[in-house]
Amino acid sequence: WGEKQAEKLLRKKAFLLDVEGVLCDEIDNGRAFPSAAEFVKNLKKAGKKVAVLSNISRKPRAIVFSRLKKMGFPFSENEVFTAGAATALYVKRKHPNAKCFVISEWGLRTDLERQGMTLVNEGDAGVVLIGVDRRVSYSELNHATRLVLNGAKLICVGTTMVFKGTFLGESGMFLGEAPFANAISMATKAPITYIGKPYPEIFLQTIASFGARLKDVIMYSYMIK
Repeated sequence: WGEKQAEKLLRKKAFLLDVEGVLCDEIDNGRAFPSAAEFVKNLKKAGKKVAVLSNISRKPRAIVFSRLKKMGFPFSENEVFTAGAATALYVKRKHPNAKCFVISEWGLRTDLERQGMTLVNEGDAGVVLIGVDRRVSYSELNHATRLVLNGAKLICVGTTMVFKGTFLGESGMFLGEAPFANAISMATKAPITYIGKPYPEIFLQTIASFGARLKDVIMYSYMIK
């Protein structure tokens, strides 16, 4: 960056930081990047608002906060925003009485349950939610497809194609939530509602909770190409 670009960035009042690829390598069992925690501390010392904004759904918001805290990041839990938590608020607002069929690891399920949503493992449901699930079965995907064919709303929790993580002793790249949601959408011709970066819902929720104005915010994110 040149001096002018740096000055322009420093005039921003609020900074949103992605987790994986920006603050640490991965949240499952990862490590903070060198100087990342110091960077956050310096922003706060300069009077900037700082928050986390991530497409993570495989871990509940509380655990993402806990992992970042152990890595030395000076965040409070109300400064951590995840796709799972944002989805739970969205579903509660848009489909408060709906039964939810969820393909996901425990994080999204926990965030939904904390908002009082009804989760079902079989039978009818009005909403199908697709998050990361490294144990997903054909039977689950097929049931989700049948529900969408019968009129259930299809929601993808995040937009990740692949991600770096650790699961059951295996480390490396894993298939994300978006390929599964797209497969169901392709089979059913149903549209997908995405709750995650770069779509508006998660940003609007975060900025509203964060007490900032859109023009005052800058986002640091990472995308695997």
